[in-house]
Amino acid sequence: MLKTTFELSESIVPHVDNDLQVFSGAPIPPIERVGIFSPNQFEDFINEWATACLKNRYILVQKIGGANDKGRDIIAKIAEGQYDYYQCKHYDKSIAPSDIWVEFGKLCYYSYNGDYPLPQRYYIVAPKDAGPSLLDLINNPLNINDALIQNWDKYCRTGIKTNEPIDLSDGLNRYIKDFHFKIVSVYPMQTIIDEHRTTPYFPFRFGGGLTKKRPAKQNPPHEIEVQELTYISKIIAAYTDYKKTIIDSVEALQRNYPELSLDFNRQRERFYSAESLRVFVRETLPDESSFIKLKHEVYDGIIDVIEKDHPDGKTRLLNVMAQASQLSIQDNILAVNSYVSISDKQGLCHHLANEKSEVRWAK
Repeated sequence: MLKTTFELSESIVPHVDNDLQVFSGAPIPPIERVGIFSPNQFEDFINEWATACLKNRYILVQKIGGANDKGRDIIAKIAEGQYDYYQCKHYDKSIAPSDIWVEFGKLCYYSYNGDYPLPQRYYIVAPKDAGPSLLDLINNPLNINDALIQNWDKYCRTGIKTNEPIDLSDGLNRYIKDFHFKIVSVYPMQTIIDEHRTTPYFPFRFGGGLTKKRPAKQNPPHEIEVQELTYISKIIAAYTDYKKTIIDSVEALQRNYPELSLDFNRQRERFYSAESLRVFVRETLPDESSFIKLKHEVYDGIIDVIEKDHPDGKTRLLNVMAQASQLSIQDNILAVNSYVSISDKQGLCHHLANEKSEVRWAK
């Protein structure tokens, strides 16, 4: 039975997960996105994963991929003289034995010559993993020795060094025959992706936004901490300017001016709100650049208000707090993901007061 035109048009409407697909298109699954990385991006991805996810095993992870990597794209140090090596193969197909003979040749040749120590483990990583022939070979490592010798002239003799053939000497031949290829394995790509998903690098590498929930805001400790001394001294100076009498300590403020003490407590809460955002960024993102950028944006939004004339320091402080609460932050990943609250923006004013002499309330 023929469909009507209306029925046909309905049948080809694409599935849409959310309205943002109109702008960005359908999301690409990570296992597919890995396949469209450049070889260098793929090595960066493996380096991120090994650094963040295997830190309990390794004391140092280094990416050295390039023309002279000697078959080691990623070197992971376990202890002095003990290493794992990662060989990254960014191909658009599953890895076959013909793709890896030269890498096995490099491993044997350079370790035989003493260029580097034998690894504890030698991992092959590839977007589409290993094909059945290579898996069969790796699962039967005793078969690799003779097969590598048989394939030496075809894949290794001129493939290990540019313009320098490496002949299979008697000593190297014996070394390969005795080599323990049980150290070789394939690290499944889906496992790497699942583990990488727990790292701060994942949303920047694969998209999808930040999904981690921000913890409850940090409450100010009862005792004033060292990191608070500068911004608090500027608040006390603002109150002194407002009262036209010297307030020489927080204790004096709390003892003599209960209405100002309430405002003072609010300012501390705002400082720690911003501080809890800073800690969240440190634990969630690769670095604090988004938080630093947010501070710069708040600074740009309040500095003109700071430099205006005000009757006293307290009025300047309150006017700046009002200005900060109204700032529209749009091009910062923290704001895009709704992590920034009004109290964060106000608290950042006190972070800026800690850092910049011009951010002060009493003139």
